Amino acid sequence: MAKFGITHEEADAVTALIVDALATGPLGRAAISAAVRPKVSKRVREWMAAVWSIARNPVSEGLVCYGPGVGHEVKFIRVDQWLPKMKPISETEAQCALLSKYLRSYGPATVRDFSKWSGLPVPQIKPLPEMLKGAQMLIAEDWRVLRNRPTGETSVRLLPGFDPFLSAHADKAHLVAPAYFKRVYRNQGWISPVVVRDGKITGSGPTNSAGARSG
Repeated sequence: MAKFGITHEEADAVTALIVDALATGPLGRAAISAAVRPKVSKRVREWMAAVWSIARNPVSEGLVCYGPGVGHEVKFIRVDQWLPKMKPISETEAQCALLSKYLRSYGPATVRDFSKWSGLPVPQIKPLPEMLKGAQMLIAEDWRVLRNRPTGETSVRLLPGFDPFLSAHADKAHLVAPAYFKRVYRNQGWISPVVVRDGKITGSGPTNSAGARSG
Protein backbone atom coordinates (compact mmCIF):
# COMPACT_ATOMS: atom_id res chain seq x y z
CA MET A 1 0.00 0.00 0.00
CA ALA A 2 2.91 2.32 0.72
CA LYS A 3 4.02 1.99 -2.92
CA PHE A 4 0.73 3.59 -3.95
CA GLY A 5 1.13 6.43 -1.46
CA ILE A 6 -1.58 5.11 0.85
CA THR A 7 -1.25 6.33 4.43
CA HIS A 8 -1.92 4.35 7.61
CA GLU A 9 -5.08 6.36 8.12
CA GLU A 10 -6.34 5.46 4.64
CA ALA A 11 -5.47 1.81 5.20
CA ASP A 12 -7.46 1.81 8.44
CA ALA A 13 -10.36 3.44 6.62
CA VAL A 14 -10.31 0.68 3.97
CA THR A 15 -10.39 -1.93 6.74
CA ALA A 16 -13.40 -0.21 8.31
CA LEU A 17 -15.20 -0.16 4.95
CA ILE A 18 -14.56 -3.88 4.45
CA VAL A 19 -15.83 -4.74 7.93
CA ASP A 20 -18.91 -2.60 7.28
CA ALA A 21 -19.53 -4.28 3.90
CA LEU A 22 -19.53 -7.68 5.63
CA ALA A 23 -22.16 -6.61 8.17
CA THR A 24 -24.89 -8.50 6.30
CA GLY A 25 -22.91 -11.74 6.00
CA PRO A 26 -20.20 -13.50 3.92
CA LEU A 27 -19.05 -11.92 0.66
CA GLY A 28 -16.61 -12.87 -2.07
CA ARG A 29 -13.65 -10.78 -3.17
CA ALA A 30 -15.48 -9.16 -6.08
CA ALA A 31 -18.46 -8.17 -3.95
CA ILE A 32 -16.23 -6.66 -1.27
CA SER A 33 -14.31 -4.65 -3.86
CA ALA A 34 -17.53 -3.43 -5.47
CA ALA A 35 -18.80 -2.18 -2.10
CA VAL A 36 -15.56 -0.43 -1.19
CA ARG A 37 -14.44 1.03 -4.54
CA PRO A 38 -16.89 3.99 -4.77
CA LYS A 39 -15.89 5.19 -1.28
CA VAL A 40 -12.10 5.42 -1.65
CA SER A 41 -9.55 7.63 -3.38
CA LYS A 42 -8.08 7.06 -6.83
CA ARG A 43 -4.78 5.76 -5.45
CA VAL A 44 -6.63 3.25 -3.26
CA ARG A 45 -8.58 2.08 -6.31
CA GLU A 46 -5.30 1.64 -8.19
CA TRP A 47 -3.97 -0.45 -5.31
CA MET A 48 -7.17 -2.52 -5.29
CA ALA A 49 -6.67 -3.33 -8.97
CA ALA A 50 -3.11 -4.54 -8.30
CA VAL A 51 -3.74 -7.01 -5.46
CA TRP A 52 -5.46 -10.40 -5.30
CA SER A 53 -7.54 -9.53 -2.25
CA ILE A 54 -8.14 -6.27 -0.41
CA ALA A 55 -9.18 -8.23 2.70
CA ARG A 56 -5.65 -9.07 3.80
CA ASN A 57 -5.37 -6.26 6.33
CA PRO A 58 -8.58 -7.01 8.25
CA VAL A 59 -7.71 -10.73 8.13
CA SER A 60 -4.27 -10.09 9.63
CA GLU A 61 -5.85 -7.88 12.29
CA GLY A 62 -8.23 -10.64 13.34
CA LEU A 63 -11.37 -8.79 12.22
CA VAL A 64 -12.20 -10.96 9.20
CA CYS A 65 -11.68 -14.64 8.46
CA TYR A 66 -12.46 -17.16 5.74
CA GLY A 67 -16.07 -18.29 5.81
CA PRO A 68 -17.96 -21.02 3.92
CA GLY A 69 -17.09 -20.77 0.24
CA VAL A 70 -19.14 -21.74 -2.81
CA GLY A 71 -17.27 -23.94 -5.28
CA HIS A 72 -13.91 -22.30 -5.92
CA GLU A 73 -15.02 -18.86 -4.72
CA VAL A 74 -13.42 -17.63 -1.51
CA LYS A 75 -15.84 -16.09 0.99
CA PHE A 76 -14.91 -13.72 3.82
CA ILE A 77 -16.92 -13.19 6.99
CA ARG A 78 -16.58 -11.03 10.08
CA VAL A 79 -14.98 -12.79 13.04
CA ASP A 80 -17.60 -11.41 15.43
CA GLN A 81 -20.30 -13.10 13.32
CA TRP A 82 -18.52 -16.40 12.72
CA LEU A 83 -16.56 -17.29 15.85
CA PRO A 84 -17.72 -17.43 19.48
CA LYS A 85 -16.65 -14.56 21.72
CA MET A 86 -13.22 -15.35 23.12
CA LYS A 87 -11.47 -14.18 26.24
CA PRO A 88 -8.49 -11.94 25.45
CA ILE A 89 -5.10 -13.50 26.22
CA SER A 90 -1.55 -12.21 26.25
CA GLU A 91 0.73 -12.36 23.23
CA THR A 92 2.85 -15.08 24.86
CA GLU A 93 -0.22 -17.19 25.66
CA ALA A 94 -1.41 -16.86 22.07
CA GLN A 95 1.99 -17.90 20.71
CA CYS A 96 2.10 -20.89 23.08
CA ALA A 97 -1.36 -21.98 21.91
CA LEU A 98 -0.27 -21.65 18.28
CA LEU A 99 2.88 -23.66 18.98
CA SER A 100 0.91 -26.44 20.69
CA LYS A 101 -1.47 -26.74 17.73
CA TYR A 102 1.46 -26.71 15.32
CA LEU A 103 3.25 -29.50 17.18
CA ARG A 104 0.05 -31.54 17.41
CA SER A 105 -0.24 -31.40 13.62
CA TYR A 106 3.39 -31.41 12.47
CA GLY A 107 5.66 -32.47 15.35
CA PRO A 108 8.38 -33.32 15.93
CA ALA A 109 9.78 -29.99 14.82
CA THR A 110 12.47 -27.48 15.66
CA VAL A 111 12.39 -23.81 16.64
CA ARG A 112 13.44 -22.95 13.09
CA ASP A 113 10.58 -25.04 11.65
CA PHE A 114 7.99 -23.26 13.78
CA SER A 115 9.52 -19.88 12.95
CA LYS A 116 9.26 -20.50 9.19
CA TRP A 117 5.73 -21.87 9.44
CA SER A 118 4.37 -19.14 11.71
CA GLY A 119 6.34 -16.18 10.38
CA LEU A 120 7.48 -15.33 13.92
CA PRO A 121 11.20 -14.45 14.28
CA VAL A 122 13.31 -17.06 16.11
CA PRO A 123 14.38 -14.64 18.91
CA GLN A 124 10.72 -13.90 19.58
CA ILE A 125 9.65 -17.54 19.99
CA LYS A 126 12.69 -19.00 21.76
CA PRO A 127 11.49 -17.91 25.23
CA LEU A 128 8.16 -19.75 24.89
CA PRO A 129 7.83 -22.39 27.65
CA GLU A 130 7.19 -25.26 25.23
CA MET A 131 10.45 -24.46 23.49
CA LEU A 132 12.48 -25.43 26.55
CA LYS A 133 11.93 -29.16 25.95
CA GLY A 134 14.72 -29.55 23.43
CA ALA A 135 15.80 -29.00 19.85
CA GLN A 136 13.24 -31.49 18.52
CA MET A 137 9.86 -30.68 20.05
CA LEU A 138 6.97 -33.11 20.38
CA ILE A 139 3.89 -33.04 22.60
CA ALA A 140 4.28 -35.60 25.39
CA GLU A 141 0.95 -37.30 24.64
CA ASP A 142 1.91 -37.73 20.98
CA TRP A 143 5.27 -39.18 22.02
CA ARG A 144 3.53 -41.82 24.14
CA VAL A 145 1.28 -42.78 21.21
CA LEU A 146 4.24 -43.08 18.84
CA ARG A 147 6.29 -45.03 21.36
CA ASN A 148 3.49 -47.57 21.84
CA ARG A 149 2.79 -47.98 18.14
CA PRO A 150 2.89 -51.70 17.16
CA THR A 151 6.14 -52.68 15.46
CA GLY A 152 5.86 -53.66 11.83
CA GLU A 153 2.77 -51.53 11.25
CA THR A 154 2.98 -49.64 7.95
CA SER A 155 1.30 -46.31 7.17
CA VAL A 156 0.68 -45.23 3.56
CA ARG A 157 -0.90 -41.89 2.68
CA LEU A 158 -1.71 -40.19 -0.63
CA LEU A 159 -1.31 -36.42 -0.28
CA PRO A 160 -2.60 -33.93 -2.87
CA GLY A 161 -0.57 -31.13 -4.39
CA PHE A 162 0.23 -28.30 -1.98
CA ASP A 163 -0.79 -30.41 1.03
CA PRO A 164 0.01 -28.38 4.21
CA PHE A 165 1.97 -31.30 5.68
CA LEU A 166 4.60 -30.83 2.96
CA SER A 167 5.22 -27.18 3.90
CA ALA A 168 5.33 -27.46 7.69
CA HIS A 169 9.11 -27.73 8.17
CA ALA A 170 12.02 -25.55 7.13
CA ASP A 171 14.24 -28.59 6.51
CA LYS A 172 12.59 -31.25 4.34
CA ALA A 173 15.38 -33.87 4.65
CA HIS A 174 13.21 -36.09 6.87
CA LEU A 175 10.57 -36.22 4.13
CA VAL A 176 12.49 -36.60 0.88
CA ALA A 177 16.06 -37.40 -0.13
CA PRO A 178 18.00 -34.46 -1.65
CA ALA A 179 18.26 -36.28 -5.00
CA TYR A 180 14.44 -36.20 -5.36
CA PHE A 181 13.76 -32.84 -3.75
CA LYS A 182 12.99 -31.03 -7.02
CA ARG A 183 10.48 -33.71 -8.03
CA VAL A 184 8.34 -32.70 -5.06
CA TYR A 185 9.24 -29.04 -4.40
CA ARG A 186 9.30 -27.70 -7.92
CA ASN A 187 9.93 -24.32 -9.48
CA GLN A 188 7.71 -21.30 -8.76
CA GLY A 189 6.50 -22.76 -5.47
CA TRP A 190 4.74 -25.76 -7.02
CA ILE A 191 4.41 -28.78 -4.68
CA SER A 192 3.57 -32.14 -6.27
CA PRO A 193 1.06 -34.68 -4.98
CA VAL A 194 2.96 -37.49 -3.27
CA VAL A 195 2.83 -40.96 -1.75
CA VAL A 196 4.05 -41.02 1.87
CA ARG A 197 5.05 -44.34 3.43
CA ASP A 198 5.96 -44.38 7.12
CA GLY A 199 6.58 -40.63 7.11
CA LYS A 200 8.80 -40.53 4.00
CA ILE A 201 7.91 -39.57 0.44
CA THR A 202 8.26 -42.60 -1.85
CA GLY A 203 6.55 -41.31 -4.98
CA SER A 204 5.40 -38.08 -6.62
CA GLY A 205 2.65 -37.12 -9.04
CA PRO A 206 2.74 -35.48 -12.49
CA THR A 207 5.75 -33.29 -13.17
CA ASN A 208 4.64 -31.68 -16.43
CA SER A 209 1.62 -30.93 -18.57
CA ALA A 210 2.08 -34.18 -20.50
CA GLY A 211 1.39 -36.12 -17.30
CA ALA A 212 4.83 -37.72 -16.91
CA ARG A 213 5.26 -39.28 -13.50
CA SER A 214 8.27 -39.65 -11.23
CA GLY A 215 8.79 -42.12 -8.46
